[in-house]
Amino acid sequence: WVCTLCRTDQDPADAYECENVHSCRGAKAPYTLSNQEQRRCEKLALRLYSHALSAPFHEPVSPLAQNYYQIIRRPIDLSLIRRRLDETNTLHYFSVEQFIDDVLLMFKNCATFNYPDSEVAQAGQNLETFFLNQLKEVFPERTFANASLE
Repeated sequence: WVCTLCRTDQDPADAYECENVHSCRGAKAPYTLSNQEQRRCEKLALRLYSHALSAPFHEPVSPLAQNYYQIIRRPIDLSLIRRRLDETNTLHYFSVEQFIDDVLLMFKNCATFNYPDSEVAQAGQNLETFFLNQLKEVFPERTFANASLE
C-alpha cells in the first residue's frame, strides 16, 4: 500500500493490486476518469481535505443554518466530492473538468452565502487559491478554462 499523497500517477509500479484487475470493481466504464486522472483528482481532494482551513467544507452545511438551502441551490462539500470520486458510485466523475467544477462550486457557494469578511468566507478564498495552485502542480501539462487565478 502507498498513500495517495505519496504515490506517483506516472509509475505503473505504484498501482494498487486491484486497479488492473477487472474482477475487483468490474470493467471500467469508457466514460469515466482514466486511472491517472483518478489518482490525480484523489490527490487534489485529499490535499484539500487535509488543509488546515478545510474543516468547514468537510461535511454538508447543517440544515440548521438559517436559509442556506433556500439561497444555495446546488450544495456541495468535500464528503460529496470524495464520494463522487469513488468509482463504484453511479454518479462518478467522468472528467477532470467535472471534478474541478464541483470544487469551484463549493467555493462559490461559500462566497455567496457568507459575509465577505467572515472567517468561513476567508477560509474559502484561501482554500480556493490553494486548490488552484495545487491544480497547476498536479496537472502541469493542462490548463482548465474554468480554473484560473484572477
